[in-house]
Amino acid sequence: MQNAVIFFMFMLLAGWLFFSGVIKVRRIFMDGDILVIKQLIGEHQFHVSEVLSVSMEQKFGKNVVTYPVRIRIKNKKDIVIEKAKEGNSILVNALEMCMNKYNGKQNDKV
Repeated sequence: MQNAVIFFMFMLLAGWLFFSGVIKVRRIFMDGDILVIKQLIGEHQFHVSEVLSVSMEQKFGKNVVTYPVRIRIKNKKDIVIEKAKEGNSILVNALEMCMNKYNGKQNDKV
């Protein structure tokens, strides 16, 4: 019985680790006026007009403060990027500049 409980706990942990790795954002980029978000399995594409906002939030953990990036999409679940390779503030600024450029809120100097 103890072996079955240990095996079940191990399988739950392995499943959680696998699933969290699969849904983690691997790459994000703009292709013209399309925002492309690639994960290990699959990708999501959104037109710039579908993106409501891009923001950086403050998240408190155990003795750690992180700043995940939240991308709000019309009629879809928000996409949260915990840690960007280049830095979360750079990612937010770059996405906002691209959104403003394609939504006509900024001149074409970008």
